[in-house]
Amino acid sequence: MKQILPSLLSLCTLLALTTQAAQVDPSQTPGSALDQAMRIKRSPTEQALNEDGGNLNELKRSGKNFNYHFGLFSDIEYQSNANLDGNGGKGAAVWLPAAEAGLTWKFAPQWSLSSTASADAGLYTDVDEQNYWGLNLRNEIKYSLGSNLPHFYAGPDFYRYQSLDTGDEISLAFAPKVGVGYGYLMDRSKTYLFSDVRYQHHFVNSPIDTSRDTVRVMLGLTQQLTESWFAQAYYEYRFSDYDDLLGREDSRNTVGLSLIWEATRNLSLRLNTNFIDNDSNDPNASFQTFNTGLGSALIWRY
Repeated sequence: MKQILPSLLSLCTLLALTTQAAQVDPSQTPGSALDQAMRIKRSPTEQALNEDGGNLNELKRSGKNFNYHFGLFSDIEYQSNANLDGNGGKGAAVWLPAAEAGLTWKFAPQWSLSSTASADAGLYTDVDEQNYWGLNLRNEIKYSLGSNLPHFYAGPDFYRYQSLDTGDEISLAFAPKVGVGYGYLMDRSKTYLFSDVRYQHHFVNSPIDTSRDTVRVMLGLTQQLTESWFAQAYYEYRFSDYDDLLGREDSRNTVGLSLIWEATRNLSLRLNTNFIDNDSNDPNASFQTFNTGLGSALIWRY
């Protein structure tokens, strides 16, 4: 009996993970809203960590004590493996609308506190019961060593995702993080090099427990081509160690390219493409996907 019970528990966990493939958890997918911050031009030292490029001259401007922003995002892309099912999953087009509002308070010369609330959704074609919507709250306190020097940050994130098809909860989590970022602006070539290393633990309270530790390492550059055109390339490695009984571990490599046009001061349009290779000791979690599409960001800053 003592040997049978652990086996039954492991079998139940395996069945739960297999069932999860029918509804992809957005907090684990490439379009995670936790990483939406990368798609918005926030404070000058963080601007390079977004897929909207931006005027690199803004990186040299000093900001106010309080900065607000409101953003509307819309991405339409084709995902070759939309349901993340091995290497032969079903391709589909997906619409990814999002809206967010945020506040940054620079309360000391090298310190800032920011909070951003957002709502987003994923609407798929040709994939059953995968449509979702979610709410996110990202908070962090940051200490910057100075211009062209690293900055350190920490803070808690919260998110909740729910299926639009069934109404069931997909994931609900508290996810504290710590990290260090670094950016270097090359004035002569108008090139911005950036990197970011982050550790985050996701305390998940959902029917399917996907609590996990994640470590993310990102390297990239933003190149200003003309006054309003930018190119961006990045590489991301992400390691996830799950708390489940089977000891699931994932290693993800992502390579991405973007071409961005700043049409106006508030509106930017971009062409995105990326390739993701996720390797896991759980066969149900291994996948490869190629994604490409068009996106827009309409952002007001105060």
